[in-house]
Amino acid sequence: MKWNIAALKPLLRDRMTSLVPALGMSAAGSEANGWTWAQWQRGVIYPRNPTRVDNHPGSFAIWVGKDCGWKDYATGEQGDVFDLVAYCLGLSDREAIAWVKHFCGIEPGKQPPKPRRRDIDPAEAAAKEAEALQKKRRQALGMWLAVPPGLRGTLAEVYFRVRRGIELSEVKPPLQALRFSPRQWFRDAGDYRDEGAYWPALIALMSGADGRPVGTHRTFLARDGSDKAPYRYPRKMWPALSGTGAHVRISKGESGLTPEQAIANGLVETLLMAEGVDDGVALARAYPRARIWSWGSLALLAEMPILPSFDSYILFADNDQHNPQAMELFERGRKRLADSGAMVEVVRSPLGKDISDLVRLA
Repeated sequence: MKWNIAALKPLLRDRMTSLVPALGMSAAGSEANGWTWAQWQRGVIYPRNPTRVDNHPGSFAIWVGKDCGWKDYATGEQGDVFDLVAYCLGLSDREAIAWVKHFCGIEPGKQPPKPRRRDIDPAEAAAKEAEALQKKRRQALGMWLAVPPGLRGTLAEVYFRVRRGIELSEVKPPLQALRFSPRQWFRDAGDYRDEGAYWPALIALMSGADGRPVGTHRTFLARDGSDKAPYRYPRKMWPALSGTGAHVRISKGESGLTPEQAIANGLVETLLMAEGVDDGVALARAYPRARIWSWGSLALLAEMPILPSFDSYILFADNDQHNPQAMELFERGRKRLADSGAMVEVVRSPLGKDISDLVRLA
């Protein structure tokens, strides 16, 4: 059999779990340290790029499903699974064919060509990446500031009414972190061939542990606002948020103070939290006097800032009992809060997946 590129691609697709570490990328771990099995099950992983210093996973994507491919969003480079080998190892196509044949056991006796990776100055690369990340955070804040405050009269109001059963006129606390944009760029992370399109979006400002803006959480909506945009995962948080204590401050509660102001005034209170922004809005309607945050993702729950203004937490958790990884991440976050000495109560909806479903179905 003639082992050309076309013949070798299916063999690589069948060996993706061993190919990824063989190309210099870490094994499965946490989102902060590399890619996770939860990402793999969704069909796309975000390991660190082995060809450069990559301190913030997320810009380098590999699709591991039926149509394997990759893209580096930092540089625009992309290709199929065979191109991934040549790219990561710095090989020509001819050299990559020889390497793949050895890797797949076709020519085990022959020595594979040695990778040719360019030398990288870690300090210089890390400084450039940190500068690029700060630029992205300024751009994220600019994205949020570019649209006017308020959701009334927008497709976001339609979305909450039709999809979530929530009338925003009944939500008494001002939702200052939430804004609506009629036009936000979305590209499906589950398909490297998707060229992207503009969609309306609910934009939430994400604050860090010190209260300063660190990014945005966008929920992309259908063009008539009746549902989310027609993708499997129509939400995006941007830029990299690991290590920032990122969260969405849905409402300030009865005091009207920021947590930082509450600390200065010696105020101690209970914080209500839910995973989704939608869930946070549902809680704001039900508990208008409470301070409410959204943690955005379970990975971020484990990094939630511990502030002296909170002596207790009520976590409105999704019904993820069927998902061991989700339950493990949630328990890690719950334990961290409990270990701070605060009282932690967990509430799950008796209907549907989350508190938003309870509002809609009740």
